[in-house]
Amino acid sequence: MIQGELMNTIRRIGLLAVTSVMCCFLASCTSPTSYDVILRSGTIYDGSGEKPYTGDVAFNDDMIAAIGDIGEATASTDIDIRASQWHRVSST
Repeated sequence: MIQGELMNTIRRIGLLAVTSVMCCFLASCTSPTSYDVILRSGTIYDGSGEKPYTGDVAFNDDMIAAIGDIGEATASTDIDIRASQWHRVSST
């Protein structure tokens, strides 16, 4: 009898673990964030005194919304500014 209860408990824990992993996986499959403007691959001086780094800056409503690697995010105006050569990637 105890062995049967133990097996049921193990099955429940296994089912809970699988369900938790699936929920985490599905939560990570969200669509990319959307911004008004993205400036991509620019040199960022963050004011900390550290070396500048290459990254993206995204804006919404005339305010900075994200800084760094913003990946697959989209914007109505998306501009690649690497090496000070501006060219528009997309605009709607």
